[in-house]
Amino acid sequence: MKQPAKSQSTTPKSPTTVDEYLAGVPEAGRAALERVRATIRSVVPGATEVISYGMPTVRHNGRMLIAYGARKDGLSLYGMSANLQKTHAEALRGVEFAPGTKGTVHFSAKKPIPAAAVKALVRARLAEVAGQQAAKRPAGRATTAKPAAKNARPKARPQKTR
Repeated sequence: MKQPAKSQSTTPKSPTTVDEYLAGVPEAGRAALERVRATIRSVVPGATEVISYGMPTVRHNGRMLIAYGARKDGLSLYGMSANLQKTHAEALRGVEFAPGTKGTVHFSAKKPIPAAAVKALVRARLAEVAGQQAAKRPAGRATTAKPAAKNARPKARPQKTR
């Protein structure tokens, strides 16, 4: 009996870290994305970097803040909010937003996004996320309190003896 041929995947392994992601980007694009990464870190030094939806994403206080990545035809910075264009138009003058997206900025290695625009986008997202979190917070609740775990077991009640 013949053994079936083992299939070999030609799909590259998906990156699990931002460094792995950047290593897979061509040199010119990698340099531009590393500048974006450094600029974001300068604004939010305590943020966490993760790979989400296949691209480097910055999380802050448990919320997705901003993402960036390489496309076939260029580079992008994903603001994750359609309001950014409207509410921060002055600070983002000259930045090319992709039509019909939620605050996605397209740029290239030859025409990189200015650091000032990246900082403005990150600060705008920080303010927006803080406002969303404040709106969800019940009145009188301390801002430093941690939410209860979803699977927390209720405290056991003392059993009655007969």
